[in-house]
Amino acid sequence: MTTNHTAKEMFWQYACRYFYLDHDGVREEYLALGGGDKEQEAQWRSEYIQHWLSKISVHDLDPLRRLMSADAHEAIPALLNLDDYGDDYSKFWFAFSLADLARCVCKTKEIKMAARQKARSLWLEILDRPRGITPNHRKDVTRNMLEAFNAKTAEEYVTNYTQRKLGELR
Repeated sequence: MTTNHTAKEMFWQYACRYFYLDHDGVREEYLALGGGDKEQEAQWRSEYIQHWLSKISVHDLDPLRRLMSADAHEAIPALLNLDDYGDDYSKFWFAFSLADLARCVCKTKEIKMAARQKARSLWLEILDRPRGITPNHRKDVTRNMLEAFNAKTAEEYVTNYTQRKLGELR
């Protein structure tokens, strides 16, 4: 880590989580840069979440991964209000993210339940009314992913993984 990083940049780089700072052994460097003020960190976390929410797209799932890395349960209401969740691959990962974020400490039980219900609804939609997978997302499904879910195609991968996740929700 170079010393020209600000505490905020470093906090964002580690998804606003001390777990990652500690994992990489850089907590002391972060604190030396001026990090550690809980009120400031709460503000930076809010900005981080808003930044990645502003970049949410059914074509690029990286912002969704960034929110999951941050355990950004605060993003659930915005994710619930999206108009479109994209093709089946994208829809699967939005559902996965909602279910994953719902396991975090949410402000209310209603938000947690709404996220779980939406995840279930999206997964059932994949099984009941498949939309297919775009060529761009098809490229994201690797041979290892296919093998892990005993699938021959990207569609089978999504279907098999969806069935597994629905079973876990029960």
